[in-house]
Amino acid sequence: MKLFWLGTGAVIALVAGQAEAAGITDTVTPLITAKAATATNYSTPWLNQISLPTTTTTGAKGGAGVIIGIVDTGIIASNSEVIGRVSALSSCAAVSFKCSNGVTDDQGHGTAVASIAAGAFTGTTALMSGVASGVTIVSEKSMSAQGTGFDIDIANGITKAADAGATVINLSLTYMPTSNIVKAMNYAASKGAVLVYAGGNESTTLLSGGNTTGLTQATLTHLLIAGSVNSANAKSSFSNTPGTGTATAAATTTTAAKTVSYTSLWLMAPGENIVAPAINYGATALGAWSGTSMAAPVVTGAVALLQKTWPALTRNGTAAAVLLATATDLGAAGADSTYGVGLLNLTKAFSPLGALSAVSPTGTSIALGSSSTATLTSTTLGSLKSLGTALNNYTVFDGYSRNFAANLSTLISKPAGTAVSLSSLTYNPVWTNSLKLAGGGEIEIYRDTLSTLAKDRFDRGAYRLGGAAPQPPINYLAYTTSAGFSVAGGYGLSASSFFDHALWGSQSMGEIGLGGLNALAQGGYSANLGAPISENLRLAAGWSQTPEPDQPLAMQGANARVARSASLGLTAQGAGPIAFGVKVSALDETSGLLGASYGPMSALNFGQGGTSYEAEITTVVDLGAGRSLSFSFADARTPSRDITQGLISHVSDLKSQGYGIALTLPSLAAKGDRLTLSAKQPLQLRSGYVALAQTEVDGEGYNHTTVADTALRSGPMETDMAVSYARMMGKQTYVQADLTWRTNAPQAASDLAVRGVIQKRF
Repeated sequence: MKLFWLGTGAVIALVAGQAEAAGITDTVTPLITAKAATATNYSTPWLNQISLPTTTTTGAKGGAGVIIGIVDTGIIASNSEVIGRVSALSSCAAVSFKCSNGVTDDQGHGTAVASIAAGAFTGTTALMSGVASGVTIVSEKSMSAQGTGFDIDIANGITKAADAGATVINLSLTYMPTSNIVKAMNYAASKGAVLVYAGGNESTTLLSGGNTTGLTQATLTHLLIAGSVNSANAKSSFSNTPGTGTATAAATTTTAAKTVSYTSLWLMAPGENIVAPAINYGATALGAWSGTSMAAPVVTGAVALLQKTWPALTRNGTAAAVLLATATDLGAAGADSTYGVGLLNLTKAFSPLGALSAVSPTGTSIALGSSSTATLTSTTLGSLKSLGTALNNYTVFDGYSRNFAANLSTLISKPAGTAVSLSSLTYNPVWTNSLKLAGGGEIEIYRDTLSTLAKDRFDRGAYRLGGAAPQPPINYLAYTTSAGFSVAGGYGLSASSFFDHALWGSQSMGEIGLGGLNALAQGGYSANLGAPISENLRLAAGWSQTPEPDQPLAMQGANARVARSASLGLTAQGAGPIAFGVKVSALDETSGLLGASYGPMSALNFGQGGTSYEAEITTVVDLGAGRSLSFSFADARTPSRDITQGLISHVSDLKSQGYGIALTLPSLAAKGDRLTLSAKQPLQLRSGYVALAQTEVDGEGYNHTTVADTALRSGPMETDMAVSYARMMGKQTYVQADLTWRTNAPQAASDLAVRGVIQKRF
């Protein structure tokens, strides 16, 4: 057997009467009524040193329900700092001596240590406060009134504390891993208890720098050793240091042997002039204590707070690892032989640590890193406000399986720019060349003013190899015969207006469309064909796609969407003033839904692909003298889809609709001019929902994931009001001005777009 001493320094000052410090003395005036009237809490400075969040100091957040073990000189259960929270399982664990007073502390050290770890929080007028004010204390008396005990006494105290349910055990005594102590430590760790030792007060290195064996790998992950710092975060003069020693755990049937340095287990905490009960000077006396024995219970209380907040840390055995990983570095960079890993920092310990993740509908973990690129919403899908609300206070987990509430609505991004979505207006800067042909036909050529054919060609080989592929420049050609046959195609321009021109045989009719599904596949290659099939009927067909991606799909984020559309339309002009048009369209999307775009591996995605279908009906009433009034209605359906990746497991059938009215007034201010007034609700989602995973964590730290239906539609529909005026200025200049006011769009509650076009003939 080996004799152990308390790992503490002397009581160096006393707090008496009006809480004034005095020198070392054998007497003290007990604190009675003066305690409640005193405005100073002597614990505040060192609680601030460890960055203790104030929200953890009161009520259930103070560790209520957690049991801490204090293996020491016993406890005064009636002391105001611990009264009502000392477990009935507390006992005399001594083997080598008899406890004449049972578990009652007849030395003072145990009560002081327990109070530092778990002293009551009674507000700023208290003279002291502990770290974890709500825990239950199991006191195992293993040290005599002289502050000594043999290793068999300490080992029995550790074992009894573990059997009493302690999930963290404080040992404010010299760390000496004898065979009896090692056996007890391994037992306690196997039951999930964290062991917190005082580092010692001999101003030397731990175990004289020696290496040790015998501890299990579980014990090494459940062990913390505390050194002391003063109020300036410098090592206390008396405090030992971790040195260069190591602890080696033997191999098991499933794991190799493991060696860790004591520096990696060493954590600094305040240990000088810590105010705590000093019962040997009176039942209500307080003393200013110094020693690593004071630093250890600071760490013990911190462990208890973590275990209360995240029971999974106890189950996983990672509470100690969190404190070690979040310490404030002191001394040399990284873990060093003087300060170990650094100073206990509870604000960092209560913050997410490592990569964040969420739980999928099937219970698997979803990383919320670079693969969780934002989902870019669209006019058709809407702002996704309801989905954003459901994600606003979402349960996520850090690298230690701790649950936090995070605002994942930031995964939803608004479309960029203020240009009206789904509009047939072309905002690209282009040159337009028009050539009149003999017989009445016309050819129009559109070219990008910023890109030229001198650029590198579109290198599909580079794309396949994962390199960035240069985009082709804007080049578009439209050809119309005098008989009404029209064909247009190219790259880079909005194809929807060309299709409407082909369908109606009139350029002005290209401004009345609702911007349907075919408008959701723009900017890449497209082709349109229109022709009269009888005196009163006209047929048109069109195809368009989004630009080719500049990276392979798997490497992309929110810009991963690829879409292709195909449309077929028929118009009929009877003998009367009314003309009818019908258009049917199909939209096929990859990494997209109704214009929304997301990375294929994003945490928030609506599936890898699917096809939507639309029918649009337009009625045009001839009001005479070239005036016309048009009405449009579009209805689209998107079939439901199941999803295997991300937080959403299912998208329901979606219904989208659009409405529009336009009035065209020619020759309003001058012969040949044209004024168009229009009001539209472009194609937008009217009904549909997604099945979104929702995770709750119970009081024992277990996750429970359910799936809740969350509406996609939210808020009022977007409405676009537009005024367009066009006229010829002389014989060679064409001028057009457009003013569009938009409300309730995903980009903004209200915005205004202005465009001017001048075409000059030479």
